[in-house]
Amino acid sequence: MTTQLHKLLEQAIARIRGNEPAAAQHLLNEALREQPDSPALLQPLAVSLHMLGRLPEAIDVLRRLRSLCPADAGILNNLGSALGASGDAAAAAEALAGACELAPGRADYWHNLARAHEANHDPAAAIGAISQVLHLSPEDRHARLWRADLLKAVGELQLAEADLRQVIEQDPASVAAWARLVQLGTGHQTHDDLRHIQSLYQHAPLSESERTSLGFALGQMLERLERYDEAFAIFEASNAAKKKRLQWDPQAFADRVRAMKEACRKPLARAIDPSLGREAILIFGMPRSGSTLLEQVLSEHPQVEGGGEIGDLSIVLAEESDRRGCALEQWVQAATPADWTRMGQSYLDRTARWRKSRPYFTDKELSKWTLIGAARAMLPGAKLIHCRRDPVEVCWSCFKHEFMRDMEFSYSLGDLAAYARDEADLVDFWHQCFPGEIYEYQYERLVVDVEAEIRAVLSFCGLPFDPAVLQFHASERPVFTASAAQVRKKIQVSTSATDAYGTLLEPLRRAVTASGDGYCLDSATGHIPLDT
Repeated sequence: MTTQLHKLLEQAIARIRGNEPAAAQHLLNEALREQPDSPALLQPLAVSLHMLGRLPEAIDVLRRLRSLCPADAGILNNLGSALGASGDAAAAAEALAGACELAPGRADYWHNLARAHEANHDPAAAIGAISQVLHLSPEDRHARLWRADLLKAVGELQLAEADLRQVIEQDPASVAAWARLVQLGTGHQTHDDLRHIQSLYQHAPLSESERTSLGFALGQMLERLERYDEAFAIFEASNAAKKKRLQWDPQAFADRVRAMKEACRKPLARAIDPSLGREAILIFGMPRSGSTLLEQVLSEHPQVEGGGEIGDLSIVLAEESDRRGCALEQWVQAATPADWTRMGQSYLDRTARWRKSRPYFTDKELSKWTLIGAARAMLPGAKLIHCRRDPVEVCWSCFKHEFMRDMEFSYSLGDLAAYARDEADLVDFWHQCFPGEIYEYQYERLVVDVEAEIRAVLSFCGLPFDPAVLQFHASERPVFTASAAQVRKKIQVSTSATDAYGTLLEPLRRAVTASGDGYCLDSATGHIPLDT
């Protein structure tokens, strides 16, 4: 490399470090005119293209580099990162595995590989990769917390607890470890653990977000010890602190729900093929309504793959709204059967990975209850299942949890009650629009007679009964929701967690009962009577 080219390269690298990728690219292109196959120039060019978001070009450059330098682990690592950023998690994992094979002592490469496996919905492989990180860097607390999360997802709760205990041993003030330990729900937490959490909560110099997270964990521990007054006070304080950091306008949300209802009062057109989407089982409803349990049951059926909380339906509709330049409720009536067919096929293409080995799959993105009119239009063959649970229990269960992905409505009992009313009202409307096309799965009915409710759900889905579905608690399927530990256990007959709080929850009971939301609550107990 000439002195002039070396100077251009140094300037380009300085631009990259200064977050000026466009300037770096210009300099590198100038240099490459003289040495088009120089790995020293192509490598930073790929980095600058990646920084500019021009991922296909970055990937092309990196593949060219790989052919020039097949034994360069760094090139494979960068290629894997670019492929992952482009959404091709499987190809990313393959490239990153090659990088780790060439440079097995690089913990950062193993870390990237774990991320790729996680994105490719392969938590077992991700655990293997993050275990290599910990082999190389045993003191990496972030990696150990991450492995605990993955172990929890695959049902290895004892191993997850061991990782969390090790982090706590290294750092007794680790809020992240304490919060995860309580949420794990193994029942191994001790009075010493409680005292330590209380001391941290009351005296440690924590950030507001750390104190909030620890508060949710402390409240759950106090509830398990039947110290309900103390638990309620902690939950109230933690939710109030969380709500201050979020933006939620219940009136604006209610207005959007009403607008959707008005937009769908006149029947929408449907996709040309009435069976389009027959592969999909769309599950929707309130959080903490038993949806994870239902999906766990269905995923044990030999013909059903559990897709989890996938967002492809919302993405397809949002892309159509962007294309049309207006909100969903403003264009649904104008969409033609050909439009709905195109959108339905786009959804099926996006979710094809869930049908590689089984013909049916579940889509458990719960908030799609606002989109059922459009979902039915684009996927007329899909099965629709509404998860229904006593709204007082649902709201209280939400109030006790800090969700990984913030649900802004869930940090106030008033907001929760309003959200539950909106949800119930719109779902009732969808029943009127699509009579007989939505199955009402009721959590309380399931716990009373597991097999009868499961048989009814399978019959609605057109699936034969299989005894495997009754062994859902032994499933090895990964679960990433707040219910990950609960679905590993056999169903408990008692479903009420609110009665012990007595009058403390009376305002919530009144708010939900007074809503006229179609749940038909018992006026004496404030709970849903079981269907007969």
